[in-house]
Amino acid sequence: MNHEGIKHSRQLANLTQRELALKVGVDTSYISKLENGTIPLQPAIERKILEAFDGAGIGEQEIKSLKNVYIARNLKTVHKGSVTNGNRKAEPSIYKNFY
Repeated sequence: MNHEGIKHSRQLANLTQRELALKVGVDTSYISKLENGTIPLQPAIERKILEAFDGAGIGEQEIKSLKNVYIARNLKTVHKGSVTNGNRKAEPSIYKNFY
């Protein structure tokens, strides 16, 4: 999961950064840094984040589906990373590791 995936999944789970941090056992600033992409996501923290999302009703399948939802809806983050490939847009690089 990348920083965009964490942020969008957290919002879908209707959790604040503080609430997610409490569930994961880290500081709120750590969640903020993960969402901004300023620090790498460690596997142990990723597991705890996925557990927190699952507890909020957002399972791994829903998280994986977010990529397609955001691409289909042409959200702002998609436009930032879009590149043209012939007549169709190539997938933005931010989604390579969305999940």
